[in-house]
Amino acid sequence: MWISAKSGKRVTENTPREWVRKELFIAGTEPKEYDDAFVEATVCAEAPERLYDPACGCTPEKKWFLSRSVPEVSDPRYLPLDLSLSPPRESCLGVSSWVYGSPPSDAQGEPLRATTVITFHSRGVEPEEISLAAGQPQEFLFRAADRGHRLEIAELGWGLYLPPGQAVRVRLELPREGVYFLRCLEHGEKVRIVGRAREAGAEGSP
Repeated sequence: MWISAKSGKRVTENTPREWVRKELFIAGTEPKEYDDAFVEATVCAEAPERLYDPACGCTPEKKWFLSRSVPEVSDPRYLPLDLSLSPPRESCLGVSSWVYGSPPSDAQGEPLRATTVITFHSRGVEPEEISLAAGQPQEFLFRAADRGHRLEIAELGWGLYLPPGQAVRVRLELPREGVYFLRCLEHGEKVRIVGRAREAGAEGSP
């Protein structure tokens, strides 16, 4: 019977070939459960040590990694030999790999292509001004570089907390042409990003 060398369970189509082993069992003692030791993750083909995110512009590539918790070992001499099989912990954006929110999609379920990346840090925010089409769903990726930030778009009745070192992907739509303000509130400090709405059908934001 073919089994997974990592779990000792029956192989599945997700078990990497290099970890498939053939073993003999006495009738009735063979494994009944199926391999669950591996998890699929999408990485950047150009930098497979980084998880893929649409905002990076790299080529997405699906790979299988060993599903395991991060070992709590202070001495590197005692780290597991198969630690390199663990999935990357950081995205290609250089922030935590666990970006909140699934990739937004349009009414037909197709993923939105353009992503506006906005980074908050102790010195301010980048970029300070963006231009987007009104009446059209937009994908945003908000990043906090070194501390948490409270974000708010009062005109849309929208807000969230952005933890330090994390990224949050959201889908927003400007209902009409005009000027909107994305405010960052942190310890009473306010940082503004002005978004100028553009006519529907216009080219995407720069």
